[in-house]
Amino acid sequence: MTECEKKGIAFDVVPDLLDEHIMDVMRKMNYSSKEEVYYHQIFFNAGLKAILKAWLLRDCVESLEDMSRILAEEYAPDKGRLFMPTSGAL
Repeated sequence: MTECEKKGIAFDVVPDLLDEHIMDVMRKMNYSSKEEVYYHQIFFNAGLKAILKAWLLRDCVESLEDMSRILAEEYAPDKGRLFMPTSGAL
């Protein structure tokens, strides 16, 4: 049992489908642990809620198609690699 599981913040909140394929997801997204997936899920959900809230507060000015495109572009796991140093970089 991991420390997260002992503290009651285990992955019982992970959808069943994701849980069934967690190792595949970890490999494809380059995560090293279930905990990393858990924190990614928290981060993503908070960002998604913030974007939807802003859209609603703007009286849904953008179309559903525009919002779908914005969300799809924003959720690109490899975007984070832009900020990672490359070998030889300081």
